[in-house]
Amino acid sequence: MHKPSKITRLFDFPYHQLENYPQQNCLVSKENNIWKSIFTKKYIEDANIISKALLNLGVKPGDKIAVITSANQPKWHLLDIGVMQIGAVNVPLYPTFSEKDYAYILNHSDSVYCFVSDDELYQKVIKIQEQTQLKKVFTFEELDVDYGWSSFLSLGNETALQTKVNELKESINPSDLATIIYTSGTTGTPKGVMLSHNNIVSNVFAVGKRLNLQDNQKKVISYLPPFVTFLSVQPLITVNIWALKFILLRVLIKLEIIYGKFNLILWL
Repeated sequence: MHKPSKITRLFDFPYHQLENYPQQNCLVSKENNIWKSIFTKKYIEDANIISKALLNLGVKPGDKIAVITSANQPKWHLLDIGVMQIGAVNVPLYPTFSEKDYAYILNHSDSVYCFVSDDELYQKVIKIQEQTQLKKVFTFEELDVDYGWSSFLSLGNETALQTKVNELKESINPSDLATIIYTSGTTGTPKGVMLSHNNIVSNVFAVGKRLNLQDNQKKVISYLPPFVTFLSVQPLITVNIWALKFILLRVLIKLEIIYGKFNLILWL
């Protein structure tokens, strides 16, 4: 699998797909027994809206954005690109953490905003918000709260901010921090694993060498259990499969969008 020279940061992948292999079904997910798809152009447009909304909130390169979801869903991946292409850092957290764990990690990571998938997680985070540096907590679901997904996206309607998004995107280096993944804390205080763009991009191409992606009829289902201890990804760094999920999901998605060889199905 040849590594295109243009792809050095994680957010380069969807732009490469749009230019070379635009897909009608870039991401496919099933929600309430209805299959929904996102095409490549829409994927990028939505990610840019998210980036502009974050800029409107005052997010700067290096700021940490915590994301907690109990289900694999497109909003997580759109947010992932929207966060990283302005130089901010995605901090995905276990949905099973206790309120005490959330307070510790949100402080340890210096997270300034948090996104949660549902009301149960919202209630856990909102209880400890005053113990952290969090300015707001947004929800993916449209709940009866002040800051839902739609209200967040409405902050990204300012078209003039797209110039700033483009400038920040061009300034980001492959060695820059992309994400911090925290361990489960089963053997002590959760530890943050810092990963650069290059760390994950290199994994994408390494995995791509092992997969036959020549047939564009292939589909990959992402369905990973959240609570099982799995393996050691590096010497002395042990993660369980929920933490590994965030790495594998990025690898699978980037493999799909680099050459458009298969559709990634997100099972909710």
